[in-house]
Amino acid sequence: MRKLIVLLVAAAFLVAMGLPAMAAEKSVTFYGNVRITTAIADFDKEAAPGGKFSDKDLDWALDDGSSRFGAKFAAGDIAGNVEIRPRDGGYVRHWYGSWNFGAGKLLIGQTWTPTFQVVTGQAMYGGLLPGYGDTLGSLRRAGLQIHFPIKAVNGTLKLAALTPNTEDVGAEKSIVTGTTDTDTSLPDLEGSLSFGFGPLSGSVALGYNTYSEVNTATDKEYDIDSWIGMFKLAYSGGPFYVKGRVYKGQNLAKSPFIASSVLSPTDIGTAPTVNIQDVDELGFAACAGFKFSDKLGFEAGYGQVKEEMDRPAGTVSDENKRKSYYLQAPITLAKGVKITPEVVVLDNDHKIVNGTRTELGKKTYYGIYWFIAF
Repeated sequence: MRKLIVLLVAAAFLVAMGLPAMAAEKSVTFYGNVRITTAIADFDKEAAPGGKFSDKDLDWALDDGSSRFGAKFAAGDIAGNVEIRPRDGGYVRHWYGSWNFGAGKLLIGQTWTPTFQVVTGQAMYGGLLPGYGDTLGSLRRAGLQIHFPIKAVNGTLKLAALTPNTEDVGAEKSIVTGTTDTDTSLPDLEGSLSFGFGPLSGSVALGYNTYSEVNTATDKEYDIDSWIGMFKLAYSGGPFYVKGRVYKGQNLAKSPFIASSVLSPTDIGTAPTVNIQDVDELGFAACAGFKFSDKLGFEAGYGQVKEEMDRPAGTVSDENKRKSYYLQAPITLAKGVKITPEVVVLDNDHKIVNGTRTELGKKTYYGIYWFIAF
């Protein structure tokens, strides 16, 4: 059945392949930007490395994850984008081609996914809030996507079949004891629908990923399923705006969806019985801002997450709670030149695992985020 589903998904991306291609003049546009963080990182002892003493350090460094250089290509209905960054071991941000076949657009390669839906404008470190309610979905992943404009809602329907997420098996990462391999039979499946009506805009998005842990000695497989659903809504009226998003997910620590989950699904059975307990996660994020002028603005935001995993009756269920908040005042010095004074607090609160409570402490960042586009 799963192989049939894969074939049907592949067929959906090829529905318009019979349309003729037209020769067109080619164009290339280059672009880039550079970002520097100049901040103080102040950690409680529970959040600091080693967990014994509080720690305060100056962080004066290139944001190598978000600084970028790219080229956009266009030739009639064919387009493409290659974008790289100066991060060792993770140079490629985007690398894809697209084809506008009339009714929609086919994308092949790595780019933003349908579940990539940012709410807050928090700036330092390329955004610290994905693990605190402003989950980024699966960010950028390789695969196939198809986009259809939906005029009735002034939005776009996006469907994607992407590289599935698996975990390396071993003593620390395996959920089921004794597993030595992982198998996949479905891609990471995602979809979203955006909409806009006057000052209101928003979107809904869904994602599903599955893989199997395999015990090669007994030839048994154990499915690890994860999913996420989210709803985003924004209002913009004159200089004022407000945005919010809520999401619900399961087993996000074993998924491609970036939520920075603390708890992982666990096998609480006694061999040879396997009893995988899923982790449920609920989070939300919101921000509001005011643009005083084209040169100066203000934004404040808040995010919160709760994770839970039930254990057998008579024992304490696992849980994790964390929250974050920030204040910023973006200042535009010239076209393409911006600095953002900002304060960000990440309150990791605590976690409970198998009845043991651990305080996780608080991280505070304050400084200026520097940006020049070229």
